[in-house]
Amino acid sequence: MRIMLVEDRSGMRTLVSQMLGMLGYSEVVVAENGAKAWDKIRSEKFDLLLTDWLMPDMDGLELVQKIRQTPELGGLPILMFSAVNDPQQVRKAMAAKVDVYLPKPFKPSQLKEKIQAAMAKQLERQIEQILEGSNTFISDATNPLVIFGDTACTYQHLKQPHHANARHFLWQAVNAINATKQQIAFYAST
Repeated sequence: MRIMLVEDRSGMRTLVSQMLGMLGYSEVVVAENGAKAWDKIRSEKFDLLLTDWLMPDMDGLELVQKIRQTPELGGLPILMFSAVNDPQQVRKAMAAKVDVYLPKPFKPSQLKEKIQAAMAKQLERQIEQILEGSNTFISDATNPLVIFGDTACTYQHLKQPHHANARHFLWQAVNAINATKQQIAFYAST
């Protein structure tokens, strides 16, 4: 798993990187603020974003909002950690579609638990996207119909670990079809 870690304080960056290493995550790319992370996220592929909230240049919340507004990045699992623990502020982060929130300070076991929760939320989103699109395709003479089939395509079926490749393929197919629909809508409106 490739992780983007965003933290402005070098000591905390080092500490979280070491925790990730202890947990078996060896591919960690670091950035010292949201602006630098944004540049890397747009040009490289990551499986998870771990970001602090309070940082100079672009804070973690601004970074999350940019990611969630970018269709090709919108599914990236995001774990936000921060010393900001006011319930109202945490709700603000969750409203921005942070997957999980982890208050500082935290232990490696807490970090592991939250990473697993963020990845589980991504899995849920992927399955919802796949199943949501299964009944909404409309075909006519100008729009080709693409059908992907499997013996069973239920929520429980797609959630099983041994169907990860099929789930990933279907999720990519749904994203490609949705991107094509957006392009068609754009060209039709111009």
